[in-house]
Amino acid sequence: MRLVKLLVFLFILFSLGSCKKWLQVQPEDSSTDEQMYSSAAAIGDVMNGIYLQMADDRIYGRNLTLDKLDLFAQRYYELTAVDAYYYYYSSRSYTTSSVKSNIAGIWSKMYTTIGNVNLFITNLDKYGARHVDATTLRQYYGAAYGLRAFMHFDLLRLFGPVYSSVTTSKLAIPYYTSYDGQTQNILTAEEVIGKIQADLDSAESYLANDPILTSNSIANLNNYRFNYYAVKALEARVYQWIGDKEKALAAARTVIEAQDKFAWITLSKLTNSDNPDRKFFSETIFNVFNSSLYDTHDKIFSSDLSSSLILATGEENQVDKIFEGNMADYRYVYSWPYPTSGSVSFRTFVKYKDISDADSDSSYHARFAIPLMRTSEMYYIAAECETDMNSALDYLNKVRHNRGLASDVSDYSLLGSELAKEYQKEFYGEGQLWYYYKRTGATSIASPNVTSGKAAVALTEYVLPIPDAESTGR
Repeated sequence: MRLVKLLVFLFILFSLGSCKKWLQVQPEDSSTDEQMYSSAAAIGDVMNGIYLQMADDRIYGRNLTLDKLDLFAQRYYELTAVDAYYYYYSSRSYTTSSVKSNIAGIWSKMYTTIGNVNLFITNLDKYGARHVDATTLRQYYGAAYGLRAFMHFDLLRLFGPVYSSVTTSKLAIPYYTSYDGQTQNILTAEEVIGKIQADLDSAESYLANDPILTSNSIANLNNYRFNYYAVKALEARVYQWIGDKEKALAAARTVIEAQDKFAWITLSKLTNSDNPDRKFFSETIFNVFNSSLYDTHDKIFSSDLSSSLILATGEENQVDKIFEGNMADYRYVYSWPYPTSGSVSFRTFVKYKDISDADSDSSYHARFAIPLMRTSEMYYIAAECETDMNSALDYLNKVRHNRGLASDVSDYSLLGSELAKEYQKEFYGEGQLWYYYKRTGATSIASPNVTSGKAAVALTEYVLPIPDAESTGR
């Protein structure tokens, strides 16, 4: 019955005018380009295949969201190297074989997916206008350029230097804009940013009339594709990364002003025992669809796992300190409960746990989503970049109110420290805390693995090593 309902959900999803076939299966690799682009449906399949590649465990299906980046950020309690499977990740032992292999897998899969985006653009140039109406064609182009910028930016955030006026000329990563099999030179961080900005300008131009501008994000599942507001959210991230606060604020405001399309989570949605929205899906700007999400959750977060295998914050419940013991905070109460069964007695992370009402048609749109961008981040960016003190605090407090916190932060001198707390609270299982630490050059971060509660991080540890095969092949 569950499978039947899932197929019904997917059929309905693919039939929607603004996002049809976004989640269907990629065509066989053996097909020729002309066959793969022989109809509007076939072109939609290729676009959809790119989204599915992004949900691969090697990148956004797991490594860059659910666990590895959060392990680098000392989110979870780890035992000794002998006992704990994830020890070498939390200690950022990049030369250890398992970690090294995983980092190489991130690099390889990201560039493979970028290559497929470039091939898609090339073939849209050749075949797109034959089969696809002009409006849909512009959506495809806009999404493709946006995704290319999105993935390159995350590669820069992973493998590039801590960005500053001193490091802009340091070599970072290659930027691929064609599918010709030619190895590209590694560019400086500043050059990579320039290419990201160019792709975002193209994406924004193509998506100037994106259907999301006139429709609700969730109603048409527009947050499962790289839409106009995803472009603006990425612009805000990029400009904040390079320290251009004025442009970051302007981009973030564009998304904030469209908040009615991304409804805040409500307590009633969280307290629905059969179908709780622990991901705050209605607030998300862009997600990937991972059909194996719950299997992955059970492998790393389930209370049935032993204490040496589960990712949690340990017997002392470090998560209590992160949330300052505030039982009004939705992110604490509904994502970190005590287990009712299993092998451990401390709080466990259930944000990605399957729901009881798995056969509910209404739940499928959110069940398999992994958030990559959400509106709360835009408020944090706006708070950090706003020059008016009262407005900056208003942006921060808006999120706090919609997380169940009644008290305001009224002292502007506390804004920086409160934003740091928010990044710790808001993005469990989404990987964004590691990027925050790198952007701010944090050398001391919250940790359940140190008696003081703070772990030291060298700035060099924020730069993942480029895989040997890549560096030696040049």
